[in-house]
Amino acid sequence: MPINIEHFDLIWRAKNGDRQALQELFRAYYGTLFRMAQKLAWNRALAQDLVQETMVSAIKGFPEYRMECQFLWWLKQILYRRYADHLRKSRNEVPVYLADEDPPDASVEQTRAIQVRQAFAKLPKDLRITAELRFLMDWEMEEISKELKIPLGTVKSRLSTIRQIVKTTLANTEGMK
Repeated sequence: MPINIEHFDLIWRAKNGDRQALQELFRAYYGTLFRMAQKLAWNRALAQDLVQETMVSAIKGFPEYRMECQFLWWLKQILYRRYADHLRKSRNEVPVYLADEDPPDASVEQTRAIQVRQAFAKLPKDLRITAELRFLMDWEMEEISKELKIPLGTVKSRLSTIRQIVKTTLANTEGMK
């Protein structure tokens, strides 16, 4: 995976101890990480905490960042691990925001998004993690394969299965209304 040339200079300067470059680098990625964290957490405060924890972990681990992968991909890995840590600490398999009922004032898009997340929550753990990485974190299939240490074909198969389960779940939800 090629390095993002746009930030190569900042990354290089930050790796060589330039604190201002490090601040600029994290400022450049904050919005993207926050949007990803909100997709995972659906809770603004938790999303902010996850991004803060990601930044702290990234700063601590920055000397080990070898520039062999996209910087954003490296940050996304850290963010997802912080999210997984949060779930383990709270002893929940899925976030608590997933209620059985839609909020009364939700728009059609919000209601559909909640229904999709509810469908994800009911998936077996391996499928749920794959779904979160692909559809909420916007990871490429190759990135998921590498992160989960599974063949690319397995990722593709899981995604196909996930699409079918979610499609069926949403169709059943529509039929109940």
